[in-house]
Amino acid sequence: MKDTEFQFELPLADVHTGRMRADQLKEACRAVAVSRGFDRTARELDAIFCPLGRPVSIGTLHNTLGDHERHYMRAEWVPVFAQHSDEVAQVIASAAGKTLAPGGKLKPEDELELLRDRVMREFGAAGARLVAHISGGRRR
Repeated sequence: MKDTEFQFELPLADVHTGRMRADQLKEACRAVAVSRGFDRTARELDAIFCPLGRPVSIGTLHNTLGDHERHYMRAEWVPVFAQHSDEVAQVIASAAGKTLAPGGKLKPEDELELLRDRVMREFGAAGARLVAHISGGRRR
């Protein structure tokens, strides 16, 4: 066996993070389809992708955004959903380690709130303890 043939195991935390983000993305896209209407959303996706040989029916959209076996969300749909929802865009940004912010320069308090949110999201319970400790104003 060559050195390049070793298969390394993905850390369990990365597996769960990947699954969590996939679920968040699916739910955010589902919220777009619910708010805009499944029929309207399917027609829009079909108009974009049917000419490429990848039609989208309302049944396909329902099954894909539902919990049906062997119906997987298509990555090509993500930009369409993101143009209708900041939540979809935020899931993608978060996966890349970024945070979406409103346009223009942030006020210091808004920047601090984004930083707190990012620390808690990136470091979980330890980040939440750190933020709580700093926000509580306790000093050593």
